[in-house]
Amino acid sequence: MGLHKSNAVIVRYEHFCILLIR
Repeated sequence: MGLHKSNAVIVRYEHFCILLIR
């Protein structure tokens, strides 16, 4: 359970970083 949630958070964080870089 925790692993799945952590993975989703990481994906969101990466998406946010990409938007900021752009």
